[in-house]
Parts: sequence; C-alpha cells; structure tokens
Amino acid sequence: MCKMPNRIEQTEAAAIGARLRRARITQGLTLSQVAKGSGCDHTRVSKIERGQFAVLNEQVRKICTFVRVNPSSPDGLRTPALHARLDSLLVARPDAAAAVLAFFDALGQMAG
Repeated sequence: MCKMPNRIEQTEAAAIGARLRRARITQGLTLSQVAKGSGCDHTRVSKIERGQFAVLNEQVRKICTFVRVNPSSPDGLRTPALHARLDSLLVARPDAAAAVLAFFDALGQMAG
C-alpha cells in the first residue's frame, strides 16, 4: 500500500519551516549541507524553511530527519534534541540533577 502525503495548513508549514531553520542554524549547518544530507536541492530546502509547501511529503520528512526535527511535534523536538538540552543543562548546572530527577519522578507518577 502506497503512503499518501499529508496535506497541511499554511500556518503548520510555516511553523515546521521555522523549526527546521532554527535546528539547522543551531547545529551550525548550511542550506547546502542539509540539502546534501537529505538528498534535496538547496533551493528546495530554503523554500521548505520558509514554509512554502503544502504537503508533508518525503522531501520534507528527509529534511526533518536530517536535522532531527519531528514535524508532528508542536515544539519540533525529538529525543536526541531533548537529551542534548538536558545534557547542556546538567553540565551548566550540576546542582540541578536532583530537581530534574524529581521532575521525572513526578511525570512518571502522572503517567501512571
């Protein structure tokens, strides 16, 4: 069975594009590097970053995968990005480890 691409609203495309651009810049990547890594043309990557697409197709998904952005997540974070943020927090503030553990315990209790 062939997977059909998902049509999305312009506001969602703009939000995904902004997250992609932010992730690319945060990772110190150029448009050309993302294009090469995702198998897309750099002009297409640029258009996607500007939200100029209406379908969440294979190209968009490949770019998202390359820069580690989850297109379905409201904040665009995937597990590696969460790990990186947590690691940088704990490096900067090792004294925060107890608070982070307490937070995870509270989340675990909420999840049941």
